[in-house]
Amino acid sequence: MIIAIANQKGGSGKTTTAINLAAALAERGKQVIVIDADPQASAQDWAGAAPQGRPFPVFVVGYARSNLAQHIEHIKEQYDYILIDCPPALGEMSRAAMSASDLVLIPVPPSPLDIRAAAPTITLYHEARTGRPQLRAALLVTRRIAGTSVGKQAAQALLGYELPVLSTEIYQRSAHVNAAGYGLPVTSFEPRGKAAQEYRRLAEEIASG
Repeated sequence: MIIAIANQKGGSGKTTTAINLAAALAERGKQVIVIDADPQASAQDWAGAAPQGRPFPVFVVGYARSNLAQHIEHIKEQYDYILIDCPPALGEMSRAAMSASDLVLIPVPPSPLDIRAAAPTITLYHEARTGRPQLRAALLVTRRIAGTSVGKQAAQALLGYELPVLSTEIYQRSAHVNAAGYGLPVTSFEPRGKAAQEYRRLAEEIASG
């Protein structure tokens, strides 16, 4: 499965989702690669900070080029999952990533501003789907704050986009920042922590969907 993780708004948790979902899928015994299509190269920097003796659990490669679809076509038989960390802009790179994918995963923080800001990404998905009718999309609530009802309200609001909203929600936790600082996904940094459990549930939902 090829998954484009896209949102034109920065701070949505796009790279965090790509890295940690990939690691959770790899835990399930799958061959996984993350393609960092963002010129900022955040996913590559994250993986490159992994300490000696604790290699990063998935391959992370940079490929912010216009022939992204052709590159994926050449490697897709080698992997069970290819995750594309799209740039925070809706240009040709994001369009190419969606057009090469089976699923567009759109992370959205639970605030009115972020929910409204998801609209252009969803529009681009519908445009990509005209040439690839089998392309699916799903919305993922990210950065939910524990102890509030905002996440539930956001999930209800997102239904207005008439796309599936995943039942898994990713909470805002210090483990995300700390794990990235050590060059690890949360599944390696705190294997029994709540953040790791959330990404394992997300991997299960993606795999069973």
